[in-house]
Amino acid sequence: MKRIVSHLAPWSPTRSVVLATSALLTALPIATAQNAHSQRGAGQGNYKLYLSKGLEEKFQPVRLVHNALPIPGPMKPAGADLAGIILKSLSGVDVLINNNNGTSNCAAFTQSTTSSVSFGSTIVCGFFDAGSTGVHRTGWSRSTDNGVTWTDGGQLPDSPFGDLGDPVLGRDNNTGRIYFATLGGNPILVYRSDDGGATWQLPVVGTPGGNSEDKEWITVDNFPGLGNGNVYLASRRFGGAPLGINFYRSTDGGSTFGPNAGTPITPDSLSQGAFVTVSPDHSIQVYWYDGPSIQVRKSTDRGVTFGPSFTAAVFVSEGGVNGDLGLTGTLNGDGTVALRTNRFPHVAVNSVNGNIYLAYNDKITPASSDKADIFFEQSTDGGATWSEPTQVNDDGTTTDQWNPNVVVSPSGDRLGIFYYSRQDDTTNNNLFRYYGRIGIISGGTVTFGPGFAVSDTQSFPEIRDSVVEGNVMSDYDQPYARAGFFDVTWSDNRGDLPNCTPLKDPNCYYRRIPLGTGTPTPTPTSTPTATPTATATPGRPTPTPRLRPTPHPRPGSPR
Repeated sequence: MKRIVSHLAPWSPTRSVVLATSALLTALPIATAQNAHSQRGAGQGNYKLYLSKGLEEKFQPVRLVHNALPIPGPMKPAGADLAGIILKSLSGVDVLINNNNGTSNCAAFTQSTTSSVSFGSTIVCGFFDAGSTGVHRTGWSRSTDNGVTWTDGGQLPDSPFGDLGDPVLGRDNNTGRIYFATLGGNPILVYRSDDGGATWQLPVVGTPGGNSEDKEWITVDNFPGLGNGNVYLASRRFGGAPLGINFYRSTDGGSTFGPNAGTPITPDSLSQGAFVTVSPDHSIQVYWYDGPSIQVRKSTDRGVTFGPSFTAAVFVSEGGVNGDLGLTGTLNGDGTVALRTNRFPHVAVNSVNGNIYLAYNDKITPASSDKADIFFEQSTDGGATWSEPTQVNDDGTTTDQWNPNVVVSPSGDRLGIFYYSRQDDTTNNNLFRYYGRIGIISGGTVTFGPGFAVSDTQSFPEIRDSVVEGNVMSDYDQPYARAGFFDVTWSDNRGDLPNCTPLKDPNCYYRRIPLGTGTPTPTPTSTPTATPTATATPGRPTPTPRLRPTPHPRPGSPR
């Protein structure tokens, strides 16, 4: 969630492995049983864009395009927010997916925080765009040739609320309708596209009766039977009642969402990082960060009511606000800065066997000098019980890894976990690349291949955009899976910002990861096999993970 410094009128404050060849496999058996980051602050203008005080902090905005016509070339006139075609050499690996129009006076240059859907040869990606104009801070881009070329769509259709970023996309695989949720001042807005993301309808309010809504997540029930086509949304409310995590649903293709003010999931004042999934049996799970742990509640009646909460993961370290990891970075040209991070959950459901996969970042032990590693858990009983955590990153260093996400192939046999890592900069623990690991799924066992770099170059941190809150770089990303590929998007700062030395240029990038190889090459060359080294074992409703003592309860927050 990126937050923008707004000069608009005020609103009330609130605010992501490769399949290994058997010779290369580093077995990380995931024995299992069962199975964003926002803070709040105050601002001015019609929108509350960020909170600079208090324990809670708000998320960040994104931008979408409407039916603007593409303009040839990667750039558009300064200050204009029109569509533009971005071309990438076929010899390249990482593909730039946005243009940087709208940058002015070495400000409004940040594009980050990506979310994608893909189908056929089409990929649609939403992102935060500081360079959008007026009340728009959400961007989107589209490729119809498997990610070789992209068209930056410009800005979303106007609405009374504006759009402020933090995009999350979902797709109805039956009708082809794409849902694009984004911050919108007080409410969460949901845009819809019925032409594969080429154009967008005017938005509907996804959180009716909500106030200062933040850190939303959206998903679509794509499973046959009663509930197919329903759309589910969870968000964090910072103003009005009830505070905390609330749940909404649409049973009419996104035309309306309800109930008014939502179904309360948790009123805990420190809860954040709302995330929602739907399983093949049409059950719904809502996850959140609550300080010492990740919690989940489940609905078996398509979101009308929810059962009690279960503990999915217990942290070794609660960290700072929203589980902040305490990471710092050195900017190009010098200067040490804090990077805002969190311990929010990122979850994926296997559409074939219904198993649920959870990724998050934490420390290995409380005393470890390694501030941030990636962990994975699995549930095979719909979220009631969970496996013990397994460390995903295999770098063997004490450098930082953070902001993981997780995705499952449509065939249910491959799992991808992607994250930011500084493992190539062991000297300074500063420059980062985007990394991943792919696991082979065999029933309740996941066997990971070795980690690999997704991005093809290292990058400095860059958080000096004056229209974005000072310590925000990229809050979270969402890859997507289609037959044969993971479509992975992220943001980094590899380029120089023209005429603004020493500023680096945050942009969004894409890479297609074939599922049949052990490395992310343009085309698959073989289909290796792997032998799992462990079988799943039952988990526990309240886990006591290896090397992870249960944290002390927080004062004043009884369950």
